[in-house]
Amino acid sequence: MEVENLPVQTVTSENIQAHNQSNELVDFEDEQHLYDSSTTSEEIDELINKIKERESAAENIHRKQLLKIPYHQKTRQVIAKINEALKRILDERTTASETLDITKLNVLIYAAAEVATSVLGLKQREDGERTKRKTAPRWKTRIERKICALRKDLSQIVETTKETDSSKIRNIKGRLYKHYKINSREDLERVIEELKQKIQAKAQRIRRYEERQQFYLQNKQFNENPKKFYQSLEQSIEVKTPPDTAELKEFWRGLWENAEEHNDTAEWILKEENRLRTIEEMDYETITLQEVKRSLKKAANWKSPGPDGIQNYWLKYLTCTHIHLTKAYSHIIQHPEKTPPWLTEGLTYLIPKNERTQEAKNYRPITCLPTMYKNLTSVISDRIYIVQ
Repeated sequence: MEVENLPVQTVTSENIQAHNQSNELVDFEDEQHLYDSSTTSEEIDELINKIKERESAAENIHRKQLLKIPYHQKTRQVIAKINEALKRILDERTTASETLDITKLNVLIYAAAEVATSVLGLKQREDGERTKRKTAPRWKTRIERKICALRKDLSQIVETTKETDSSKIRNIKGRLYKHYKINSREDLERVIEELKQKIQAKAQRIRRYEERQQFYLQNKQFNENPKKFYQSLEQSIEVKTPPDTAELKEFWRGLWENAEEHNDTAEWILKEENRLRTIEEMDYETITLQEVKRSLKKAANWKSPGPDGIQNYWLKYLTCTHIHLTKAYSHIIQHPEKTPPWLTEGLTYLIPKNERTQEAKNYRPITCLPTMYKNLTSVISDRIYIVQ
């Protein structure tokens, strides 16, 4: 394995499944009824042109991963229209007996997905562009502003009790004593205590609101994605001093490129060979459309994709491509020499194992493979389990 050709990113564990979504076991074929027959031919033609325009840019398989789209009625309607446009493009380019090249199909799906996100008004972040800072909710800003005002008054009232005499102090004293109706030493002590209690009460309100909000978000995350919820409970390690790129390559080259000699005549191997000798070889049958659909239905929508950037969501809901995916998978199994290199190429993330992030050995790799590859292997795996 050539280390030079492996795209590697160093990230924290929570970044890996930033786009994870719970498996949706709904029948995605049901989405097609949302296609509005009143949609004009001009609208579909416009979508067709946009998809074709984006095809050339999508030919580079190493792409940015597609944006996660929101779930609402408009999204479903847009996907239905994109399906209609994509179906017409595929009908133009194939016949009943013709198989569309899996690379061309991948490019077409990515281009269609880009058009869908564009129609929905989502914008891909450019390289180097900073993410927007999260602003505090208005209720929190409002309470914090009140706390600041109370602290200021408390500080100034306490200052007036000191033996400092100036026109500024006299003006502050006159204003605050009038506002808080301070006419005696007892009134002064009462107001100081009341201000302290108000500040404490408002700070406690912020903590209570934040705990309630965190409880709600954690409940929601646990219901949607338990794995991500448990990952969020772990303390994430911030990579402040990443290892040198050359050091990383040298370390992983020693593990991946050096072939190991294994004992092919080990006793346990011979025992397994004898045990399995009576099992008949499976007769290959062409992959069916139902097998592909069943495999897609099990897949999580927004699992991190491989270098091609296509998540399972797009393979699921661009339903007009399913028959072409089925043919492409069968073609690859029957002609493995025609498998494109990108189909088995992964995007490797390095997750820090401890705080010593400057050392290459203190990382564990997670490789994300293209969703088309995982879908194909899922179909094969299902067949093996059925036989067993």
